[in-house]
Amino acid sequence: MPTSTPSFYLFLYTKDVDSAFQNAVAAGCKATMPLQNMFWGDRYGKLQDPFGYQWGMATHIEDVAPEEMKRRSAEFTAKMAEAAKAGAAGKN
Repeated sequence: MPTSTPSFYLFLYTKDVDSAFQNAVAAGCKATMPLQNMFWGDRYGKLQDPFGYQWGMATHIEDVAPEEMKRRSAEFTAKMAEAAKAGAAGKN
């Protein structure tokens, strides 16, 4: 296992991210971000392998037009800001 944070991140695109992700977890990886459909058109999740390395996995599920990407990005950013506020409020 690395003694410090690795200076790289591995990323895989696959035809079936759900199966690949489940197989990785079954093989000993820890899901650090569950699979979810993302605003940019990928189904994406993150893992940490037993050696401490970070992995991203995705399947492209749709092409997103630039204006729709902008709208979805703003919506996603607003949701993340709300989640951060709620998390900070819960720590007080």
